[in-house]
Amino acid sequence: MATTREQKQMEGVSPAANAADAEAYESTHVHAVYEAIAPHFSSTRHSPWPRVAAFLESQCFGAIGLDVGCGNGKYLDVNPNLHMLGSDRSSELVRLARHRGSGGGSSSNSSSSNAPTLKTASSPAAQKADAPENSEGGPSCTFSGTEVVVADGLALPYRLGAFDFVICIAVVHHLSTRERRVEAIGELLSRLRPPHAMAASSGPAVSTSTPSGDDAGVATGITPPTPGAQRNIKATGLVFVWALEQASSRRGWDEGSEQDTLVPWVMRAKGRPNETFQRYYHLYRKGELEEDIAAAGGVVEESGYERDNWWAVFSRPQL
Repeated sequence: MATTREQKQMEGVSPAANAADAEAYESTHVHAVYEAIAPHFSSTRHSPWPRVAAFLESQCFGAIGLDVGCGNGKYLDVNPNLHMLGSDRSSELVRLARHRGSGGGSSSNSSSSNAPTLKTASSPAAQKADAPENSEGGPSCTFSGTEVVVADGLALPYRLGAFDFVICIAVVHHLSTRERRVEAIGELLSRLRPPHAMAASSGPAVSTSTPSGDDAGVATGITPPTPGAQRNIKATGLVFVWALEQASSRRGWDEGSEQDTLVPWVMRAKGRPNETFQRYYHLYRKGELEEDIAAAGGVVEESGYERDNWWAVFSRPQL
């Protein structure tokens, strides 16, 4: 007969009695899954979500941004006027992100004359941070204006207060305790420029010392800035998480459903039997994302619901 802990695992509830349990659980039900399904997952993630694209287009010319949990890198080249860095826990997804510009990965801009070109990353710190996970052994490859590294979202290898904006799309809901979800949002907040710092940061944003689902809705209609526009005083972040309230979705989750669950990913390959992988999700109830941002010390600028997702734009508090 299954124990209570085993029953919780079968039901998809994280058996997180402590941080080590949570890390081990996520290693099995999140990290290992994405390593296994990376190419198949990437092939289904080629179109930027409209609200995320609008957020990126609204950033000032030359702004420095960070995409935590960048996956295959589909957001890194949405706005060519930005300098974006990307990180992901999955070395396989990072590999795909690095090859987007060379035809080695899926890119919605690959046929455009403005498609990014591959270059060698110039930051030794970025190369060093990625070295343990980089099986290719050489310097990391990036497309123009971006660098992509393997990194844990709870220990980001980037300078504090170095970024004009951050995005974290469909990532935080994979952390199996509230403490870890709040900590992840805190990591994002700490990388944003303090509100009083108006000038652009100089030098690489990568630290040289201690490293520390589905389509969204309609675009926001924000007008992109023109080259030379003054940099915004307030640096902001954008986060998306799966919602509990999905009564109109084919999944059928609603307010009465369990918030912690395993969601199947069926990988189909020609000539081989289907494989099903179980990914852990914490489904956010209405208002919970705003509560987590506040608990992390952030300020919610705006928030809303977009086709099965809760989203929020947040900033650091005014000093």
